[in-house]
Amino acid sequence: MSADRLKLRHLRCFLAVFRSGGISAAAEALSLSQPAVTKTLKELESILGSRLIERGRGTAKLTIQGEVFMPRAAACIKELDRAVESVMAADSKMEWHIHIGSMPSTETSLVPAAVSIVQQDVPAAVVRISTGPLKYLATMLLDDQIDLVVGHMPALDQMVGLTFEHLYVEPFLFVVRHDHPLASARPCDVGALKKFEMILPENSPSDNAHVARLLAAIGLTDDITDRIVAMAPAFVRAFLLQSDAICVVPEGMFMRELATGELTALAIDTSHSLSPVGVILKEDAEIKPPIEVMRRAFHAASKNREKPGRWSAPD
Repeated sequence: MSADRLKLRHLRCFLAVFRSGGISAAAEALSLSQPAVTKTLKELESILGSRLIERGRGTAKLTIQGEVFMPRAAACIKELDRAVESVMAADSKMEWHIHIGSMPSTETSLVPAAVSIVQQDVPAAVVRISTGPLKYLATMLLDDQIDLVVGHMPALDQMVGLTFEHLYVEPFLFVVRHDHPLASARPCDVGALKKFEMILPENSPSDNAHVARLLAAIGLTDDITDRIVAMAPAFVRAFLLQSDAICVVPEGMFMRELATGELTALAIDTSHSLSPVGVILKEDAEIKPPIEVMRRAFHAASKNREKPGRWSAPD
C-alpha cells in the first residue's frame, strides 16, 4: 500500500459516511451521487487492502479496521483545515498587521506608494505608520515597538543592532517656492543663501552628516543663525509657500511639488550629497509574512521612482 495514492476525497468521503451513518446521507452531505460515494469508498479500501465499512440496507457501520483508521483520518483532515484557516487568517484584520516607521524623507513618497501595493495584494491588511527622526524610530525599532523603518541610511555609529537593506540613492536639495527671489538664478549664488531664513532637518548641520557634507561642499559653515529646525513635510511645505525661506531636504520629500512646479530646487550642484535610502530592520528580527510583504512592496515602489508617474503603484 502506498500513501501517495490516497486523496483528500477518499478521506472526506469515508468520514462523511461514518458521521452520517449511511451512503445516502453521506452523498447528500457531499453533494455527490450515491454511486460516486460507493466508488470512492471502494477505491479507498482497495488502496488500504482492508474493508473499512460494512454496508447494510440504508446503514453503514465501521469494521475493526475502519475503527482504527477513522481517528487518524479525522486528525489528518482537521490539521489540513487548520493550516488553511491559518493562511486565511494571515489576510484578516485580526492577524495581518504591521507597524512601520517612516522618516520624513519617505513619508510623502515611497511609503504611500508601498502601502498602495500592499493594499492591492492584501486588501484586509492593517498598516500602522509612525513618523519621526531616525534616532526616535531606531529606538522604537530596537524596543520592538515597530516592525521596520524606511528612510535614509544611518551613520555607522547608529547602526548597532540594526541592518540596512538598500533601495536607491537620492540627493539633498535647496528647495524654495516657485517665485522665490533666487528661483530663477542660473546658477544660484551660494553666498546669497545667508540672506534668507533656512529650514534645516537638525539643530545644526553637523547633527546631520548628509547636510553637513552638502553645506561644507558649497562653502557654507555651521554659523547659520537664522534657521528653523523642522522636518515635518506639511509644516515645511506651508512655510515655504508663504515665505522666502530656503529648506534643505531630501529630493523624495517634495518630489510631487517639484514635478508640478509648486516648489523648485535652487540651481546648486548637490550631486555630492547622494544618500542611500532603504529598509532598516532589527538585526535579530523574525521576518514574519507581513514584514516580508512590506519589504517587497518597498522594492516594487522604489523601481517606479524614475517613471513619469513617479511613486505610483505598478499595474
